[in-house]
Amino acid sequence: MTSSGITNMDLPAKFKPFNKLEIGSNVFIHGKVPIAFRNFPILLVGNGAGPRIWLSVPEKDQGVRYLVEDNEARSRGIGVLQKDDAASVYFNAMLIIQTFKKSEDEAKVTHLDLTPLGLTIRADLNSPTVGGNVLSSDTFEGVEIMVNVA
Repeated sequence: MTSSGITNMDLPAKFKPFNKLEIGSNVFIHGKVPIAFRNFPILLVGNGAGPRIWLSVPEKDQGVRYLVEDNEARSRGIGVLQKDDAASVYFNAMLIIQTFKKSEDEAKVTHLDLTPLGLTIRADLNSPTVGGNVLSSDTFEGVEIMVNVA
Protein backbone atom coordinates (compact mmCIF):
# COMPACT_ATOMS: atom_id res chain seq x y z
CA MET A 1 0.00 0.00 0.00
CA THR A 2 1.45 3.33 -1.02
CA SER A 3 0.40 6.91 -1.54
CA SER A 4 1.23 8.18 -5.00
CA GLY A 5 1.93 11.61 -6.41
CA ILE A 6 2.50 10.82 -10.08
CA THR A 7 0.36 8.56 -12.25
CA ASN A 8 -0.43 8.01 -15.90
CA MET A 9 -3.92 6.69 -15.24
CA ASP A 10 -6.81 7.53 -17.49
CA LEU A 11 -9.72 9.02 -15.59
CA PRO A 12 -13.28 9.28 -16.94
CA ALA A 13 -13.91 12.42 -18.99
CA LYS A 14 -16.93 13.39 -16.84
CA PHE A 15 -15.04 12.98 -13.57
CA LYS A 16 -14.42 16.20 -11.62
CA PRO A 17 -12.92 15.60 -8.16
CA PHE A 18 -13.94 17.45 -5.04
CA ASN A 19 -11.30 19.78 -3.60
CA LYS A 20 -11.73 18.02 -0.24
CA LEU A 21 -12.91 14.48 0.37
CA GLU A 22 -13.22 12.92 3.82
CA ILE A 23 -13.06 9.15 4.22
CA GLY A 24 -13.51 8.20 7.84
CA SER A 25 -11.26 10.49 9.87
CA ASN A 26 -8.91 11.01 6.89
CA VAL A 27 -8.86 14.03 4.60
CA PHE A 28 -7.89 14.01 0.91
CA ILE A 29 -7.15 17.53 -0.37
CA HIS A 30 -6.73 18.45 -4.06
CA GLY A 31 -6.39 14.79 -4.98
CA LYS A 32 -8.14 12.75 -7.63
CA VAL A 33 -8.22 9.04 -6.78
CA PRO A 34 -9.03 8.01 -3.20
CA ILE A 35 -8.41 4.30 -3.83
CA ALA A 36 -6.48 2.66 -6.66
CA PHE A 37 -5.17 -0.81 -7.43
CA ARG A 38 -1.81 -0.80 -9.23
CA ASN A 39 -2.52 2.74 -10.51
CA PHE A 40 -6.01 1.82 -11.77
CA PRO A 41 -8.85 3.72 -10.06
CA ILE A 42 -11.04 1.56 -7.81
CA LEU A 43 -13.09 4.37 -6.24
CA LEU A 44 -13.72 7.86 -7.56
CA VAL A 45 -16.05 10.36 -5.90
CA GLY A 46 -16.79 13.19 -8.29
CA ASN A 47 -18.46 16.55 -7.94
CA GLY A 48 -21.84 17.26 -9.53
CA ALA A 49 -25.35 18.15 -8.41
CA GLY A 50 -24.75 15.40 -5.84
CA PRO A 51 -21.74 13.14 -5.39
CA ARG A 52 -20.90 11.09 -8.51
CA ILE A 53 -19.46 7.61 -7.93
CA TRP A 54 -17.25 5.43 -10.11
CA LEU A 55 -16.45 2.00 -8.71
CA SER A 56 -14.35 -0.71 -10.34
CA VAL A 57 -12.78 -4.06 -9.50
CA PRO A 58 -9.44 -5.45 -10.69
CA GLU A 59 -9.45 -7.77 -13.70
CA LYS A 60 -7.06 -10.66 -14.30
CA ASP A 61 -5.32 -8.77 -17.13
CA GLN A 62 -4.17 -6.07 -14.66
CA GLY A 63 -6.92 -3.65 -15.74
CA VAL A 64 -10.23 -2.87 -14.06
CA ARG A 65 -13.92 -3.38 -14.84
CA TYR A 66 -16.32 -0.63 -13.86
CA LEU A 67 -19.30 -1.71 -11.75
CA VAL A 68 -20.55 1.88 -11.43
CA GLU A 69 -19.88 4.74 -13.83
CA ASP A 70 -21.10 8.23 -12.95
CA ASN A 71 -23.79 6.80 -10.62
CA GLU A 72 -24.98 4.29 -13.25
CA ALA A 73 -24.85 0.58 -12.38
CA ARG A 74 -22.90 -1.42 -14.99
CA SER A 75 -23.04 -4.90 -13.46
CA ARG A 76 -25.59 -7.40 -12.19
CA GLY A 77 -26.23 -7.14 -8.47
CA ILE A 78 -25.15 -3.49 -8.29
CA GLY A 79 -27.66 -0.77 -7.42
CA VAL A 80 -27.15 2.99 -7.10
CA LEU A 81 -29.43 5.33 -5.21
CA GLN A 82 -28.98 9.08 -5.51
CA LYS A 83 -31.13 11.48 -3.54
CA ASP A 84 -30.37 15.17 -3.19
CA ASP A 85 -26.81 15.50 -1.82
CA ALA A 86 -26.28 11.79 -1.14
CA ALA A 87 -25.35 8.75 -3.23
CA SER A 88 -25.24 5.11 -2.17
CA VAL A 89 -24.07 1.94 -3.90
CA TYR A 90 -25.44 -1.49 -3.06
CA PHE A 91 -24.20 -4.98 -3.94
CA ASN A 92 -26.93 -7.61 -3.71
CA ALA A 93 -28.97 -5.18 -1.56
CA MET A 94 -26.01 -4.70 0.87
CA LEU A 95 -24.77 -1.14 1.31
CA ILE A 96 -21.13 -0.90 0.19
CA ILE A 97 -20.65 2.86 -0.35
CA GLN A 98 -22.44 5.87 1.09
CA THR A 99 -21.34 9.44 0.48
CA PHE A 100 -22.79 12.91 0.72
CA LYS A 101 -21.90 16.35 -0.53
CA LYS A 102 -21.11 18.67 2.39
CA SER A 103 -20.59 21.82 0.31
CA GLU A 104 -19.82 22.87 -3.25
CA ASP A 105 -16.19 21.67 -2.96
CA GLU A 106 -16.38 19.04 -0.22
CA ALA A 107 -17.80 15.51 0.20
CA LYS A 108 -17.66 12.80 2.85
CA VAL A 109 -17.69 9.02 2.51
CA THR A 110 -19.63 7.82 5.55
CA HIS A 111 -19.62 4.11 4.72
CA LEU A 112 -17.26 2.01 2.62
CA ASP A 113 -17.14 -1.79 2.61
CA LEU A 114 -15.74 -3.38 -0.53
CA THR A 115 -15.19 -6.80 1.09
CA PRO A 116 -18.29 -8.28 -0.67
CA LEU A 117 -16.47 -7.49 -3.94
CA GLY A 118 -13.34 -9.35 -2.82
CA LEU A 119 -11.38 -6.23 -1.81
CA THR A 120 -10.24 -5.84 1.80
CA ILE A 121 -11.11 -2.15 1.94
CA ARG A 122 -13.46 -0.82 4.60
CA ALA A 123 -14.17 2.48 6.30
CA ASP A 124 -16.61 3.83 8.83
CA LEU A 125 -16.79 7.29 10.35
CA ASN A 126 -13.55 6.67 12.26
CA SER A 127 -10.86 5.02 10.18
CA PRO A 128 -10.45 3.15 6.90
CA THR A 129 -8.80 -0.26 6.82
CA VAL A 130 -6.96 -1.35 3.68
CA GLY A 131 -5.76 -4.91 3.95
CA GLY A 132 -4.46 -5.04 7.52
CA ASN A 133 -3.46 -1.36 7.62
CA VAL A 134 -5.55 1.17 9.53
CA LEU A 135 -5.49 4.81 8.45
CA SER A 136 -6.63 7.23 11.13
CA SER A 137 -6.72 11.03 11.20
CA ASP A 138 -4.31 11.42 8.28
CA THR A 139 -4.26 14.24 5.74
CA PHE A 140 -3.28 13.49 2.14
CA GLU A 141 -2.46 16.63 0.18
CA GLY A 142 -0.63 17.16 -3.09
CA VAL A 143 -0.96 13.53 -4.24
CA GLU A 144 -3.18 12.19 -7.01
CA ILE A 145 -3.87 8.89 -5.23
CA MET A 146 -4.69 8.60 -1.53
CA VAL A 147 -4.18 4.81 -1.29
CA ASN A 148 -2.65 2.71 -4.05
CA VAL A 149 -2.93 -1.01 -3.32
CA ALA A 150 -0.18 -2.96 -5.07
